[in-house]
Amino acid sequence: MEYRLESGRSFTLVGMNFFGNPFQVAGAWDEDNEIGSLWKRFMAFMTAIPSPFDALPPGDPAWFEAHVAHPSSEETGAYEVFVGTEVPSPMDVPISCVIKPFPSTDYAIATIHGKEMVPGWEERVEADALGRFGRAINRRWGLQRYDSRFKGMNLLAESVFEMWIPLLADERGGKTI
Repeated sequence: MEYRLESGRSFTLVGMNFFGNPFQVAGAWDEDNEIGSLWKRFMAFMTAIPSPFDALPPGDPAWFEAHVAHPSSEETGAYEVFVGTEVPSPMDVPISCVIKPFPSTDYAIATIHGKEMVPGWEERVEADALGRFGRAINRRWGLQRYDSRFKGMNLLAESVFEMWIPLLADERGGKTI
């Protein structure tokens, strides 16, 4: 796994969402769970309408999956899953899409190779990020970024994606470092 720090990054993503427990029907990294269904719905929408919007960056657009905790998430296990992309003009997208702003923060970015996804990989990534950057993780949301390096669920071992882990501000001097 490779790591880097992205400082002061904000996002405005456009896509579709789901709220609930995405693993009631099928487990993690299974196309039949609610996350897989959400991706299928979003990608069908993208192909059904000629150019509903231009995803960024040009030439190799990135697609994001966000997991967003809500006040009741810890108690109920339900949370929001959002899939989408950055676009040049978020307010000009079709009304069937959701606009999701993510505040400016620092992200520990881990590049994950599919073969590294052995049991406990998510916990290892978070522990590594904490150790490398010395900052607590903001657990209210997290992002995964997919681009042309991600070959698909059926080729997960050959795929690459990124985890964008939001970091809490470093309180030394009241600044984020």
